[in-house]
Amino acid sequence: MAEPTIQEVFGANSAQDENTLTLTKADYGDFTPSANNSGEAVFTAVFLESSTKFTEENQAADSDISITILKTGQTNITRNALPFIRHSYTVSFDVPDETSVIKPSAFDV
Repeated sequence: MAEPTIQEVFGANSAQDENTLTLTKADYGDFTPSANNSGEAVFTAVFLESSTKFTEENQAADSDISITILKTGQTNITRNALPFIRHSYTVSFDVPDETSVIKPSAFDV
């Protein structure tokens, strides 16, 4: 199989050229697009959508998938005297054996 495409990872309406990556907020389920979405909101939408694609099951079925995202749990925490639920994930990047650091170019094949 081939490396996952930009559309497979970032949504059907995503596009790229040499200098830009364009994402369409409507491609992300359970996300309310607005002109003022915070960076954290957009990152979370992209991350959660990616977590449905970069699963261990999908990686087992397609050896070209080099990233896995695994939800590892959630805990109740208190931060600044306010209650929160912390959702924890493990993100794994499989890079070629001769590479000791993660470089985006390792996934351009």
